[in-house]
Amino acid sequence: MRETKFRFRLKELTKEGYREWFKFYTLDDLVRGGGITTAEIIAKDLFTSLHDKNGKEIYEGDIMERKGNQLKPTLTLKVFWNNKVGSFQIGDWAIGHVNDPIEVIGNIYENKELLT
Repeated sequence: MRETKFRFRLKELTKEGYREWFKFYTLDDLVRGGGITTAEIIAKDLFTSLHDKNGKEIYEGDIMERKGNQLKPTLTLKVFWNNKVGSFQIGDWAIGHVNDPIEVIGNIYENKELLT
């Protein structure tokens, strides 16, 4: 069975001010309490169960780059869940059906400028 993992982006007020960080949990961790503190959850990103060309886990909200060549331009696209087709996608493609090597180069929380 495929492991369901989530990436949470958390924001907490400390003595030094607000700080944000990522924390990774499996569904089992969450059912058992997972140790989420008083921090406010500001995003939940589902693990796609796929890895990029470097073996890095791909999560919803990640920004992917598909290197181009003479026939295809380099593309920078965000990973999202498409309810209409029932799959994670980047651009118009189901992420599992992209034939070219893709690489996680950031995420929509820390690297919004990559999508402009």
